[in-house]
Amino acid sequence: LNILDTLQKLDVSMKKERREEMEKSLGREKRMHEELKKERVEKEELEKRMEEMREESDALKDDVESMREDLTKERLENADLTKKLEEIRMESDTLKQYMQPMKDDL
Repeated sequence: LNILDTLQKLDVSMKKERREEMEKSLGREKRMHEELKKERVEKEELEKRMEEMREESDALKDDVESMREDLTKERLENADLTKKLEEIRMESDTLKQYMQPMKDDL
């Protein structure tokens, strides 16, 4: 009877130990699961932010390209205006040379 009693206590003790180990194991698994879930959410947020940054970058590239085109157009217009101004100066000089003898006669 004493041996049976001891074996029963040992069995209860072993079951209790196994249950505690399983609870610890479950606790670790739950924590790992929560950490993985948290990491997955962080990864998704980072990917979303990266996509937003890519879109912002593309928009900025488009803006820069548009500004370059505008600047090139303005430079061409300025060159054209400078050429026209030079032509007007030459015409003015020609007119002054033509008018000078008339002024001298007066």
